Amino acid sequence: MMRPEWWDKAKCRGVGCDLFFAPPYPEVESSGDRRKREASAKVMCAKCEVKAPCLQEALVHNDDGIRGGLTVGERRRLSVPVPFQRPNPISTDWRIIVNRPNITNTYEVRLEQSVNLRNHFRVVKNDVVVATYLDELEAWIGLHNATT
Repeated sequence: MMRPEWWDKAKCRGVGCDLFFAPPYPEVESSGDRRKREASAKVMCAKCEVKAPCLQEALVHNDDGIRGGLTVGERRRLSVPVPFQRPNPISTDWRIIVNRPNITNTYEVRLEQSVNLRNHFRVVKNDVVVATYLDELEAWIGLHNATT
């Protein structure tokens, strides 16, 4: 299997999989053990210089386990457009792609792209994040829906 360029810089390289993945079925992991394991993995991810491309790959390929500092459930919440979702905690730097001020004199809508995760977009309406998207086409559709 061919690994991406950034793989050699990953902090988790050489670390056992049992830190990033739940034990195989039928072995049962208690919720307390799961929280401890996930917290330890997230600490390692937080210190990793290739966290962003790791997360991006996990989002694209719908990978299992903890990747880029997020669990499967946390990544799933990032990839599903949810009305009035809080701003993306992974990327604090956004650039405006399209700004449509004062549409019908009642609200302002803009489409923003993440500086860190190039395929991550969000639609902002009156300074409230209306939805986040992992695809440019979906983001444009979301922008259109927010302005109509």
